[in-house]
Amino acid sequence: MRQAAGLVLVLLAAACWAAPAHALEDNDLSFTPQFGMAAFGGKAGVFAGPGLAYGLSVAYATNSWLAVEAMAVYSDHVQRNGVATGSVNFTHLAGGLGPRFNWNTKYIVPYISLLGGLAFVQYKANWTVGQYSHSANDRAHALGGMADAGLDFPLHDDFTIGISGFAGALDGTLNYSNKSGANQALGVYGFFGGLIRLSLIF
Repeated sequence: MRQAAGLVLVLLAAACWAAPAHALEDNDLSFTPQFGMAAFGGKAGVFAGPGLAYGLSVAYATNSWLAVEAMAVYSDHVQRNGVATGSVNFTHLAGGLGPRFNWNTKYIVPYISLLGGLAFVQYKANWTVGQYSHSANDRAHALGGMADAGLDFPLHDDFTIGISGFAGALDGTLNYSNKSGANQALGVYGFFGGLIRLSLIF
């Protein structure tokens, strides 16, 4: 694992020095698939462990330092403590829209995006108490905001690789049940993670 992490850092450093940075400039449009991990805080984090995350962002630059970005991240999570909760599956699709601020330097492009967000959650649980089996299957939405910050490294005029981290707070309408209790309200929860980014710029 350490060797793989070291190789990634070496490749990113080589990319950083290989060419001058080309990020979003006037009227550029970027499509950025992303892959990584996501996790939860708050009540969602009590029963849902970390999961794989898949994302896509689309950004349109109004000038060399400001763009409008739309971002979506999907993640799938299993139970954190099956003894307490039973078998739990929690899927989460979050999307956001807002401004992205770029800082164009010679070899690397840091950025931060501030996004108003909407999320859709699906919660499934199965548990047994004595001889009785129970299940729950519920869907709900959440509202809030996210911040996404990262570094882009140019590999070509129209292609970059990068890393990013995101964090947000959302207020969920989900009422869920599991072995630990019935009709619990999800309420406000944190949503955070890290992603590897590949950007195509037009």
